Amino acid sequence: MVHCLFAQGVTAVTAEMTVRFLREVPLGCDVSVGAKLLGERHGVFQVAASLSLEEKRLAVAKGKFCRTAR
Repeated sequence: MVHCLFAQGVTAVTAEMTVRFLREVPLGCDVSVGAKLLGERHGVFQVAASLSLEEKRLAVAKGKFCRTAR
């Protein structure tokens, strides 16, 4: 999720993250990872992400990230 922020030029660190596993994540398979910036308030960014295999969602996550000092 932090790479979603890096791609937008934001340097941040993880403040909080929750992950919900929906299905077993198999080993040795290529999975798809996606992340989306939900919003920002007072330097705290909220990001959502998902892990999928063949259109089946395996896990979802939400996180809060704090901008680092420059």
